[in-house]
Amino acid sequence: DTRDILIKGALYETPHLAHLETGQKATAQIGIYNDRLFEGVVQKIDAGPAQESRTLHVYAIFKNEDNALRPNLRGNHIFNNSINGLQ
Repeated sequence: DTRDILIKGALYETPHLAHLETGQKATAQIGIYNDRLFEGVVQKIDAGPAQESRTLHVYAIFKNEDNALRPNLRGNHIFNNSINGLQ
């Protein structure tokens, strides 16, 4: 069932990470859908950034009723009005 999709975002180590929490609204802009924003909710936040990349992984659940979201699409995650890379 792909009506709900878990998306992993990689956030760089910046001061706004202190304000990120589960249950918070998340927005994703996917490269192939430039004019469309997908809305979701933060589900899980890793305990700390990965040593090699200094990025923190954040996982959010997004509604996908029209099956537009597919594995391995690239785009941007938006949390607290900050934009970070999306995987």
